[in-house]
Formats: sequence, structure tokens, C-alpha cells
Amino acid sequence: MALLRDRIHAHWKIKSSQLQEIQQLENFLMSSISSSDQQQVFTAVESSFRNIFNKQKGIHIHKFSMLKSCRDKVGSDPASGSKKFVLNLSEYALTDHEESDLRKGLNFSIVNPHFNLDMACAVESVITKLPQILGMEFRWKVRSMLQKSKSPTSNIRKKELKAVKSLRLNKGIRILPADKGNCTVVLNEIKYRDKINTLLKSGVYEPLAKDPTARVERRVQQILAKYKTALPAKVKQKLTPYHSKPPHPKIHKPDIPLRPTASSIGSPCYALAGFLQEILSPLASRSGIFVKNSGHFIELLMSVNLRRQDMLASFNVVSLHQRTSRRSPSGHQK
Repeated sequence: MALLRDRIHAHWKIKSSQLQEIQQLENFLMSSISSSDQQQVFTAVESSFRNIFNKQKGIHIHKFSMLKSCRDKVGSDPASGSKKFVLNLSEYALTDHEESDLRKGLNFSIVNPHFNLDMACAVESVITKLPQILGMEFRWKVRSMLQKSKSPTSNIRKKELKAVKSLRLNKGIRILPADKGNCTVVLNEIKYRDKINTLLKSGVYEPLAKDPTARVERRVQQILAKYKTALPAKVKQKLTPYHSKPPHPKIHKPDIPLRPTASSIGSPCYALAGFLQEILSPLASRSGIFVKNSGHFIELLMSVNLRRQDMLASFNVVSLHQRTSRRSPSGHQK
């Protein structure tokens, strides 16, 4: 609730600031254009505002109804909910509390009951670097603030907390997010390592003598420096170090293979790629083979005259991120 109140307060501050800007713009328009032109501008702005507001309102209502229907389905049948969100492929039998923890998702954050104590210890390590008088004053302010604050309420039961510790100490299993769907997968550690070794020994990977991220980042920065007058500074500021993710199991594939997933978010070329995408995306719709989504694909099929001998072929790429031979692509498609 405290976080929610802070968010509401922040939004009210933003709204107040925007209202002041609107008032300044209205005063500027009233002193710059005639009354008839003012009325036309205000009417156009009001119409645009209503259209955007109704559109966003409809989107949020649709999202809320979808989330509510999903919650009702899971709540009406707990067994189906557990099968949907937790897939145990290991030989270890999960307890009810362990399965309940995994159903919360791998991004679930457990409230720290010793938050005040941890904050006091962290502040104390900083106070030692301050002058004595300033440090004592700062320590007293932090102490009075912590005394007034309430300890956070736990968002997990004691038995579930013990189950979390049990899963963490279990070295015989590996818990991973699924490649598709909001599902948590439990694998045997031995099978997981075997799948990793199979990937590494497939002949498409080779060890690197040095991490090339810094070199690529310097190269990108040098290229952007040549066009510093043409490109905004924010594009260059978004270039951050590379961040990788572990392989995700593909539970919808036979034998549950591992997918070598490399996240480009935060990589040296990530912001530059997003900048180029905004330029190139409008050109893609002009192509004769462009398909926006499945709905657009259905619309295109409605205008096609099908014959009895016609067939619909669907190609499934077995390995998307590995090296693909240009001469023989059929070996990588199934």
C-alpha cells in the first residue's frame, strides 16, 4: 500500500506540472492568435484528447477483463492451474508448498522481514566515512525514521518459505523458465548438464579468448561519434553493456531441447537497432510479402482462390540462433 500511495502521489505531481504547462500554453495562444482561431484549436485538442482517452480506456478494460477471466479459470480448478504454470520433468516429487512457490513465478519477490535492520547496517557503513558530527546527525535522522516506519508484512507463509529454502538447497534439480508460455520447468540437474554438453559439442560453438563486448561497444561509439550532429545524444546514452540469459527449455518440442537464447537488451547495438527499426518499419508494409500477424494472414487467404491440389506448408526452424548453411537450408528445417 505504501508503494501504491507513492505512485499515486507521483502521478498527482506530474498531473499538476502538466496542468501548469497547459495553462502557460493557453495564455500564449490567447495573446498570439484571434479568438476564433483559439476556439478551433481548443476544439481540435479536446477532440484529440477524447479519442486517445477512449482508446486507452478500452485497451485497459480489455486487459482487465482478460486477466480476470484467466484468474477465475485458475481459481475454479487449482489442479489445472498447477499443470499450466509448473511442469515437473524431474524425478523429484514436489511438495504442495514447493509447487505453490513455483506457481508464483520466478520473478516473485519475497518481502524481507529484516528490512529495517539491513538498512541500518547499510547506512552505518556509509556513516563511518562522514565527519563525526555530521555522521551522528545523519545516524539520528535514520534511526528516528526507522522507528516510525512499520515492519513490512510477509507475502509468503512460513511453510512456503521453508519450501523455498528446500528448493534452493536441492542440487539434484534445475529450475528454469520455459521458452514459451508462463510456465516454470523443473529438470534433473544431470539431464540439464547433458543437454548443455550436447549444445556445446554440436560443432557450431567455439570458445572465445576474450569477451568482445567492450571492443564492439567502442566501435559503435566511434561510429556514432562521426554523426554526433545528426543523431540525438539519447541514442548514444542508451548503449549499455551486454547482458546474457541462460538457455530456456522448449517444453513444446520433443525431448524438451534447450534453446540457446541470447538477449540483446542492453547490448552495444541494441539502441542503434531500435533507432533503425523506427526508420525501416514503415517500409516493410509496402512489400508484397509482408504479413503483419495471423489476422492479416487470414485476410490475405480470403482473397486467394484455392484448388484441391493446393497445400499449406508450415516450416519449423529447429535451431534459430545457430549457424545455418546457405546452400542446404533444408537440414535446418523440419
